[in-house]
Amino acid sequence: VNSSEGIKFIDDTHDHDDDHNHDDDHDHGEYDPHVWLDPINAKVMVKNILNALIQADPANVDFYTINAQEVLDRLDELDEAFEEAFSLSTHKTIIYGGHFAFGYLADRHNIRILSPYVGFAPDAEPTPRAIAELIDTMNSLGISTIYYEELIDPKTARVISEQTGAEMVLLHGAHNVTKEEMESNISYFDIMFENVEKLKNGFRNE
Repeated sequence: VNSSEGIKFIDDTHDHDDDHNHDDDHDHGEYDPHVWLDPINAKVMVKNILNALIQADPANVDFYTINAQEVLDRLDELDEAFEEAFSLSTHKTIIYGGHFAFGYLADRHNIRILSPYVGFAPDAEPTPRAIAELIDTMNSLGISTIYYEELIDPKTARVISEQTGAEMVLLHGAHNVTKEEMESNISYFDIMFENVEKLKNGFRNE
């Protein structure tokens, strides 16, 4: 099943004014693949999976529908929680010291993303100029939190933190989990609601 069918992809250079339809022809890496980090997109994915399950096993339609509705309701709660978090931001800006994955969520809530990285290639490295410009922006806005991604060495975020005094905070992209997280049965909702609280704390400290 193509769970992302019907979702509009955004350009992976973070130009949030230029949306593209999922069905357009494009090369791998041209669009941001992190659709699941926006709860509204996640709802589309749940519905696509539900339809595929019903088609494959129509005898259990009620079971699938009830379970899907529980997930959809929870996604609505998550979306409302993110909206509340973003309402706390004075500058409507997130500083991210990694390959930013939250473009869909930020785009829909009119939040600006600033990262020294361009695109999502895992081997990409930011230029010293990009880092310096981000430091200048943080200092001018008085932003005191820099977020970083999971399961990588946050060396860029660390450099920026050392130069600005900003607190480093993990913002989990739900790409992968640690062995400990897996053993604790951590869920998508556990990760995402924790992200909400971290964003709230960061915005309160602006």
